[in-house]
Amino acid sequence: MAIGIGFYQSRSFKDKVMKIESRYFFTDQNGQEVNAYQKALYARGGRTYLVGWILIFLISLFLNGDFNENFNFYKFAHALVKEIIADLAIFTKLTETGDDWRTWELLGFANLAYLMFIRRKSTAMNSFFKRRAHEEIKS
Repeated sequence: MAIGIGFYQSRSFKDKVMKIESRYFFTDQNGQEVNAYQKALYARGGRTYLVGWILIFLISLFLNGDFNENFNFYKFAHALVKEIIADLAIFTKLTETGDDWRTWELLGFANLAYLMFIRRKSTAMNSFFKRRAHEEIKS
């Protein structure tokens, strides 16, 4: 199920490579200052990513047993706000205690599937993740 959600989330993925002016300049052969551009990779998940996120949220509510006779709109809104805050500030999600391993499993597999599918879909995204994280300095 999680792999299907990850695939669905990647369907409307789009990326764009843009050149952004940096604050660094170099001098060309004619003695003119030339701005050194840096490439930036922008990604957009789109509507399918949001729908997938909502599906993961609803499934995690179901897996954790939150849908019961005491479940109402207030509890739903509270859980939704809590989840949005946890996604925006990851440290809050990491400090939670409880037995919600099924949610972590669902999130993990959906995110891995999403990453795998966008890497296959976009050569720019694939090369971004393959890039080395450090530079070697030769002396």
